[in-house]
Amino acid sequence: MYIEDFAKVSEALSRGGLAYEAISNSLLCAAGVANTECAFIAIWHEDHMEIIASVGMPFSVERKWLTTPGQQALFSKPRFHEDAATYTESRSMAPLFQFPWRKVISAPIKLNKIGHLLTLMCVDTSPSIDNHAEVLDTIVNFAGIIRSQMKLISEIVSPLQRVHAAEEVASYIAEPVLPLSDHSDVVSSFLFKTLISKHRVLSRNEISYHSSRQWRLPIKDHQVAALKLLKSHPPPAFVEDVALEIVAQVHKLVGINAFNVVTAVPCGHSGSGCLSDLLGKMVARKFGLPFIEMFAPLQVSGSSHPKTNSKRPHMNLVVEPKGSVLLVDDVATSGSHISEACGLLRGSNVAALPIVWIAA
Repeated sequence: MYIEDFAKVSEALSRGGLAYEAISNSLLCAAGVANTECAFIAIWHEDHMEIIASVGMPFSVERKWLTTPGQQALFSKPRFHEDAATYTESRSMAPLFQFPWRKVISAPIKLNKIGHLLTLMCVDTSPSIDNHAEVLDTIVNFAGIIRSQMKLISEIVSPLQRVHAAEEVASYIAEPVLPLSDHSDVVSSFLFKTLISKHRVLSRNEISYHSSRQWRLPIKDHQVAALKLLKSHPPPAFVEDVALEIVAQVHKLVGINAFNVVTAVPCGHSGSGCLSDLLGKMVARKFGLPFIEMFAPLQVSGSSHPKTNSKRPHMNLVVEPKGSVLLVDDVATSGSHISEACGLLRGSNVAALPIVWIAA
């Protein structure tokens, strides 16, 4: 990433619009993960610190503060300050915490060639927080997302028209998505707002399958990390929101009376009660159909990535399907799982429609 002109970034954000809205969305997510009242992006100069974007901060807060030598260095690495008001007294940083902020979580975004540092900072009046390391790692990931957004903001597509590529990053905000359940957490909200909503038909081994979402390439790594976190402990509201998208797509494709039963691609690396299993059960409930586990669980270990999973065992159909089947899975990377499962179902002389939430 090359983001050298911080002034250009600051200017673009000061104009508001989609660029600022995109950054604000990332700050809201970061504040939610950190469980803090405020989050902001700051530029550290030689003698002062300037806030260029923020959420949750009172308007009375000064946007530029004088700093002393050594203050910038404290924030050049990810840090968690348990009680910032006390921690900073001996380091002459009182001006930064003149308001009652006691918890500060920070992660560097970018250090440019002239020594100016761009940082993500989450602040709160309470010093308590759970699982410091996990929260700090997540904030570092959000700093990476913001770095990608800042890169696009700093790129001028046309020197004459000064059209900023930040519009591309912010475009996801305008994409229509189903409303999230009231209890959806910030990580699932991040996925729903950033995954591209697009119905596609893909094929593997002469079997076609449908998908409703695809990765957004500039931030795919962060989306994959968010999904892995959700799959480890799937929130019920998240499962329901994904199931509603699948139900809506199936309804558009074949209506509501096309199937007799719902099943899911068998669990593997995620173990029993995996996301595909939970989705299948929720989709069946929404359609008022029975859910039957037709496949034996896959006995696998290690990564589910196709490059490291080429020797997984073949699937085993243990329940003979009767009537048409809706086959559900959460993610199709290469399509090998969904196509193999569908092939086994159709081999029993029944109609089967395979559908996944996210396809590569």
